Amino acid sequence: MPEISQAAQSNPPHPLIPQPAHPIAFLRGFLERPKEVGSIIPSSRWMERRITRTAEIAKANLIIELGPGTGGTTKALLQAMGPDATLLAIEINPGFCELLTQTIRDPRLIVHEGSATDI
Repeated sequence: MPEISQAAQSNPPHPLIPQPAHPIAFLRGFLERPKEVGSIIPSSRWMERRITRTAEIAKANLIIELGPGTGGTTKALLQAMGPDATLLAIEINPGFCELLTQTIRDPRLIVHEGSATDI
């Protein structure tokens, strides 16, 4: 069996492999900007599955996610989306935007720093 390099181990080959929802970053974001973060913990996997199923994400061409936070639901949406769909994630917290762009590498995802009130 070929040996896997450390670089290959740290960069998974598929961007949609479930990753931790960064609970420490999420809590820090809440403590730093409590008026902008709706909860002290990220959405649960149960809620993510419910959202993707109820919203019929697999049939959508464009999905807009308001306040993706650290990306737990974003990853669930990407997993449920079709290969030609686009996900626009609008996040007001610049730290969360940076975390999203660094941890989720999927060409279907567009991360935009901005406020839902500007839509």
